[in-house]
Amino acid sequence: MSPVMDDREPKKVQKACRKQYPDLVVRRMDVGDYIHGNVCIERKTALDFASSIRDGRLYSQVLAMRQFANPLIIMEGSYEDVRTNRYQDVSINEFIGAMADCCMLYKVPVLHCENNSQFARYADSLFRKADGETPEQKFTRVNKWKGNQELSCLLGIYGLGEKRARAILKQFDFRGLCEASVDDLMSVKGIGNKYAKAIKEVFK
Repeated sequence: MSPVMDDREPKKVQKACRKQYPDLVVRRMDVGDYIHGNVCIERKTALDFASSIRDGRLYSQVLAMRQFANPLIIMEGSYEDVRTNRYQDVSINEFIGAMADCCMLYKVPVLHCENNSQFARYADSLFRKADGETPEQKFTRVNKWKGNQELSCLLGIYGLGEKRARAILKQFDFRGLCEASVDDLMSVKGIGNKYAKAIKEVFK
């Protein structure tokens, strides 16, 4: 299924999106600006977002978009564009409040992008997810200290760090750590009472 774009969208935006989707269909749309599968995107500049708050369009738009499983707004720019525009009088509280309304009350997320090109990449990524594409790479946690159990255990103590851990292991092996007292551990440079007690909790 080819993505569809409203024909009232700027030509430069159409051009940016066609780079991602050469089969893009451009026609008049009643809801949203971009539709692909169950994804409906409303593209707004920050100024348009502010205008739609003031004239009430925003809430009728988000209500109509909810007929899709995945409706969202992608905003180009920021409140700074509104603040510096003499024709806009929407306050920062109104601006942020409207975004919160979209997300929390209407369940329509508001994403942010910098420009047309970035918007096209956003749309492409969202549409690919709509097509069922999932990341192929599986992420696994790699322990670079595998094989050194003492070091690995010490690095599990919040804030201790590798430098202190290695300093401790210069003075104590595994058995020594188990037998060392808090005072013994505090003899290591950089190890105070807090870390010494934390180490003893691990090596009992």
